[in-house]
Amino acid sequence: MRIWKPLATWLPMAVMVLAAACTTVTNPATGESELTTVTPAQERAIGAQEHPKVVAEFGGEYGDAELKSYVNSIGQSLAKNAELPADTFTFTLLDSPVVNAFALPGGYVYVTRGLLTLLSDESELAGVMGHEIGHVTARHGARRQTRGTIANILATGVGILTGNRQVAQLGQVAAQGFLASYSRDNEREADQLGVRYLGRTGYSTLGMAHSLEAIGRHSDLLAKVSGAEAQGFNFFQTHPQTPERVANTVQLAKVGPTVQNPVTGRDQYLTSISGMIYGDSPAQGFARGTRFVHPNMRFAFDVPDGFKLDNLPDAVLAAGPDGTRIAFDRETDRNAVAQYRDMANYISRKWARGARGRDLRSTQIGGFPAATATVFMTAQNGQQFEARIAAIRFSDTQIFRFLMAAPTQVAGRYAKAFDDAIYSFRSLTPEQAAEYKPLRVYAYTVQRGDTVSGLASRMNIDRFDEERFRAINALGPDEGLQAGQRIKIIRE
Repeated sequence: MRIWKPLATWLPMAVMVLAAACTTVTNPATGESELTTVTPAQERAIGAQEHPKVVAEFGGEYGDAELKSYVNSIGQSLAKNAELPADTFTFTLLDSPVVNAFALPGGYVYVTRGLLTLLSDESELAGVMGHEIGHVTARHGARRQTRGTIANILATGVGILTGNRQVAQLGQVAAQGFLASYSRDNEREADQLGVRYLGRTGYSTLGMAHSLEAIGRHSDLLAKVSGAEAQGFNFFQTHPQTPERVANTVQLAKVGPTVQNPVTGRDQYLTSISGMIYGDSPAQGFARGTRFVHPNMRFAFDVPDGFKLDNLPDAVLAAGPDGTRIAFDRETDRNAVAQYRDMANYISRKWARGARGRDLRSTQIGGFPAATATVFMTAQNGQQFEARIAAIRFSDTQIFRFLMAAPTQVAGRYAKAFDDAIYSFRSLTPEQAAEYKPLRVYAYTVQRGDTVSGLASRMNIDRFDEERFRAINALGPDEGLQAGQRIKIIRE
């Protein structure tokens, strides 16, 4: 009786809340009516609001006008065969080496140049873009938001009914699991729609399956490069495993409508991406072994041997042995940059204010006013670290910062290497900066006598050059080359 009385009180209220939050719309992809808390107009507003943020987060749009136009033309051809007006969609090529493609509500579809490096032909790119168009036409973002609203209301109600906080928390976990499962359904539906759009546009409907295989090869390569094992399946994983998706999309292609003379577009694709930047661009700076160089901003520094550089949009990170870490970034607070001319004051009063430290001193680094100090930090897991930090006034508008941390028990072993790295920071003359060229992807016709190992060795990226060469060219472990075959190579 104690349960039924609250139920009688709470349930009508919950129904009223849900009814007030929802409206009915027709799903463009399915033609079915569905309840939603996000109207199509709100979807467009969300996309328009978030679009500039996404572009900035991923390094801006790629600057090659012809390649952008090529990607847009593929997207627009697919959009004309989708269930929304073609002018609903905006297709953006992001200047990022990260392998990714995604969509925002309201028709904003993104692919990165990192993804283009992996794909082999136009039908594969169309498959990826068709999948993302499918997310938009099926209103997956709005459906997820709606399900989240309903699930949270219901999960909260469980706690109200039982008066048990633990039960309410279990309800929240169940809601997350439900949403994750629903998201996997979204992915399958987007695959189905993407294959539909491929067929309607005249592309090979196997393009999506082949693109998923390419992404799978890249994931395997990343696991090998990082020394990590491939991520296994878990309950909250939002995407189906790649082998499952490949099998499903192959089956969808088999049962779908027959396409007369399906387009793969390999030659056009390779010609269009030839010359595209591979990895980091001069605008983002790039790593060359243990050296980080920013040709546009004209500075460089070196990290110790054994450290692996990782260039992120807002920082350069490096991981080393024994749990050591290096971070390089810049002060983003313009007021602080203007206020603190003295770098020792900047460290003590702004950046490391309140931290426990020692040995704060002013110095010159690369000819620039700077200061260094040692600070002591505690990680979230309780591990103690000793960090060497440095602030460098690079210009009137820029303060660069180093943080080099080692577990306390091994900090002495890395003290000199950290100082050497900090004092390796230097400016570059225009001539020196011009010597550093980005790597680029080029189309290449295999000549008689060419081998995989021979062409891969010319890339000179890292010790995984042959595996990388095979991954970007969809070559199996023992597969060779044939004279006249068009492939991709990477070089300056």
